[in-house]
Order: sequence, then structure tokens, then C-alpha cells
Amino acid sequence: MSRLSRLLQPWPGIVFALIGINMVVVGVTVWAATRDPSFAVDPGYDTKAANWQSAEDQHAANRRLGWHIAVVDPTRGASLRFQLRDRDDLPISGGRIDVVAFHHALASRRLQASLLEVAPGVYTADLVLDRPGRWHVSFDAVHGHDRYADAFDFTAADHD
Repeated sequence: MSRLSRLLQPWPGIVFALIGINMVVVGVTVWAATRDPSFAVDPGYDTKAANWQSAEDQHAANRRLGWHIAVVDPTRGASLRFQLRDRDDLPISGGRIDVVAFHHALASRRLQASLLEVAPGVYTADLVLDRPGRWHVSFDAVHGHDRYADAFDFTAADHD
């Protein structure tokens, strides 16, 4: 065996070892991404990206309406309640609000509901905030022919 062939003998093994290490890293990454409930892909993100103009049109409609929505007393263990008001800060009654909410620590566990009006401009659902911390909520509020859709984060306090 020549000196050159003896020097080249370990290289095929090194190449296969590097490929093996890469496969292990990819396997661990896929396992972590599919098993950990804090990892989540936004459902329909590709559709949202393709329809960005409709989202911009909705933001413009939101500004024209001047409505605002807020979470009422976000406390762990309490049902999720919202207050919907117009640009003059008057309650908007008789609307329909659909929400999707998730805690940032468990982004793959999404809570969905249609809210019911329990007082003028106050809407609630049987969605219980089961943990304190940062929550994300997206909503779609409809009153007559007007539609207000947006999303925001809020902090749920721990009940005392």
C-alpha cells in the first residue's frame, strides 16, 4: 500500500461520521419541534402571507371604525371576558365575537369560542384562563355590516 493511499483511508469514515452527526442533529430538532407544546406553527400562516392585502384592508377598516376591544379582568381561573366599544367609548351591543386564544408557553394549545353578550358591550365565553402569564388572542367582531378583526397580547394575573 502506498503512502498516499494510507493517508486517504480515514477520510471516507470521517465523511460518514459527519453525515451521521448531521442526521442525529436533524432527528433531535424534529423530535423537539413535534413533541414540545411550546413550539407551534401558526395555522394557515401561508394563506395569511399570500393574502396580506386583505389583512391590510382589514387594518384600514379597523382604523375607520375606531372600535377597540379589551380583556376585562384577566385572572387565572376566570372566564375570558371582553369589552367592545366604539370610537366614542360607548359599548357596542348585539355583536358577535369569535376568539382564538393561547398562552405563550403552550402555543400549540389553542382555545376557540364564540362569545356571548352578558352586559352591554361585555362578551364572555367558557374559556378559562388556566395559567397566569402572557396570552395571545385574535378576534373577529361583527356588528351589522361592520367587521373589526385584530389580535393582541395580554397578561393574566394569578388569582389571590
